[in-house]
Amino acid sequence: MVKVKNYLEAIKTFNLSNTIDIVIAMLWLQWYKIKNQILQLNQKYFTSFLTTFMIVLFISTILIIPYIEDPINKYFSNSQHFSELKSLFLGIGGALISASAIAFSIVMFAMQVNVEKLPYGLFKKFSSDIKLLSAFFTTVILSITIALFSLLPSCCWSTYVIALASWSLFLILFLFLFAYRRALKLISPTYQLVLVIKDIKKYLTSWDKAAKRASPLIKIDSGIMSKHDLPKITYFNSYPNWTQPVKQRITYCNTYARRYAEQGDYEVVNISLDALVIINAKYIKIKEKTFFATNPFFNTANTTDSVINETLEHLRQNIRFCISRNDELFLELNFKTMYKLIEVYFQIDYSNDSSEKHHANLATNYLLNAVEDCLPHNLTDVLMEGNRLLGNAALLELEYGSGLYMSNISKKISFISSVCMTQKMSPVSVTGVEQLARISLALIALEANDVKHNAKEIRENISMIAKVYLASNINNMFDTPLSTYYGHNSEHCLLSNLTNLANKIIQSPADNPEIQTIIHKLSEWSDQMYIEEKELLLETIKYKSHFVSDMINSITHTTKILFAVSFSQWCLPNEKEKLERNAEWLISVLDFIPSDEESILFVENYSLSENLLDAAIDANYKGLDSISMDIQKILLSFAFKFAKYDNQWRNFEKIISSCIVLHMHLGIDDSIFITNIKKELLKDFRLTDESRKYISTELCKVDDKIRSYSHSHVISIMKTLDRIKLKENFETVSRLIAPS
Repeated sequence: MVKVKNYLEAIKTFNLSNTIDIVIAMLWLQWYKIKNQILQLNQKYFTSFLTTFMIVLFISTILIIPYIEDPINKYFSNSQHFSELKSLFLGIGGALISASAIAFSIVMFAMQVNVEKLPYGLFKKFSSDIKLLSAFFTTVILSITIALFSLLPSCCWSTYVIALASWSLFLILFLFLFAYRRALKLISPTYQLVLVIKDIKKYLTSWDKAAKRASPLIKIDSGIMSKHDLPKITYFNSYPNWTQPVKQRITYCNTYARRYAEQGDYEVVNISLDALVIINAKYIKIKEKTFFATNPFFNTANTTDSVINETLEHLRQNIRFCISRNDELFLELNFKTMYKLIEVYFQIDYSNDSSEKHHANLATNYLLNAVEDCLPHNLTDVLMEGNRLLGNAALLELEYGSGLYMSNISKKISFISSVCMTQKMSPVSVTGVEQLARISLALIALEANDVKHNAKEIRENISMIAKVYLASNINNMFDTPLSTYYGHNSEHCLLSNLTNLANKIIQSPADNPEIQTIIHKLSEWSDQMYIEEKELLLETIKYKSHFVSDMINSITHTTKILFAVSFSQWCLPNEKEKLERNAEWLISVLDFIPSDEESILFVENYSLSENLLDAAIDANYKGLDSISMDIQKILLSFAFKFAKYDNQWRNFEKIISSCIVLHMHLGIDDSIFITNIKKELLKDFRLTDESRKYISTELCKVDDKIRSYSHSHVISIMKTLDRIKLKENFETVSRLIAPS
């Protein structure tokens, strides 16, 4: 019975229409899959398939002739039939000769009209294409051959002649189609560029082979100690004009880019500029160890390269051309091309690992100037792209170069971001700060040199942007142009990435050189960090900017990161000491808050006391008792800054409560804490007796504080402490503040 019920329920739930839809959908899916596979096979093997088919068809023709030869010859043994066959050959042959001449005249004319605006060298090359002309001559010859079959003397050759005429006719039609498709290809700018690249690659390869073949004949003084390929250098120097075709092809590519930029065809522009990069890459690969780095004392003729100079100069002129036409897309494509060239030039082998990447730096300088040239024209999107590419170039400098040129890049990004600090251009500043944050992180993550100097440069650049931002009228409470560097709400910001890096160090399963290197770089990166942070914090307080919230959070969070890494089991004693020192100096920046009422109230509105409390507890958790006590002193000093103003007794009471709770949490000797409070009371304690009474009363309400529904961090810590001891400490402090 149960089985019957289940069967009936299954019938009820069964939906025939849904099942049919699923089956149809699966069939369509299979059809699309088969269709895509056929298209892929067609693109990959069409030529091979067509060639195979024609060979098979030709062999089949040869094999079938013996079987049809006798009937055909017998039929044309009649003189009238044989005369008609010869007349047919003559008519078809004559018509095909005329058709060939007309068709190829039209094709060549149409093609020459399309390529007439090209440079003369390319016009000559494409208008006299060998394949196209060969197809024309072959078609004419086949047509004449068919016409000549009309002179056939005997009918015994009829079968072979008909077969040859049929194949000739088939080939003529095929060559017509080939000529048409070839002409379409030749007038396509993308295919023209492909031919230019193939041509110059073939040319460069021939020179490479020639230089290698000639190297045994070139005598080099055995006393010369050099890692350079001296035979190849000698061979190339013997033919100073060997690079002329390379420069000519580069000019052709740039001509294409400009011409099609004017027409608005940016797909062709992109391909043209990519071709320029490909030619440079092939040129550098061929030259190998023939490049020379710059020398600070003297330069040789080999330190400069005419092909590279020609390429960069073309791009510089393109930038001027784009700016004059206000062509943003062409500008961005030229920026990207410069960046691609920087990537290529970093692969140049100077036969010395310590050599400066001169040509890559030269290309970077061109990019720096190009982006700066766009500043007066308010091209927001272009400048944003320029900043991104400059950031990428800086990362390349850190990864492949010596890192010395990185300073110039970061300064330029900072300058552009500062100039663009307006309401309309602020996205440029956001992008610039984002790139500086990436570079700053890369100093730790990549194998960069001189981390300390470069990190200081970036902090100074960020500080300059921040000062311009503070002096500007841009005011957004929820986001600032500096949030990528100082903020912590995004997974892409610097603090989030530093946190991930610290977690990677802490969770590393084994001691390895990579972790040790990262820890060392982090200690170098954070060295003297407090200098710029202190200056910027005071500037932020001066302008009463809400950016102070990010500053406070950044200082405390970075301090915690340094604490965490120093606490790692892989941190060596000397690095641990450096990290703890840097963290202590950094958190000490918060002790320099001005004492005027407006300033202390302003920073407390952004939870300065809670941040100090968290930092002290975190230091205590890492076993850094001396640092946690120093942070407690900073918090206590900050509390007594409110004691100078009678109307700020509530803030004083709140922060002094935090000090008491922190004191108990740290487990510090009561006498030390009481002594510190007494010292502060002797300094500048201006609260009236009435305010002291209020403070004393509030401090004694320990039970009320604990029973409150407040989500304060201080209250949550109080609930974990000894209630009796806590009351005693609060009462002791209340008596010190209000002895009466």
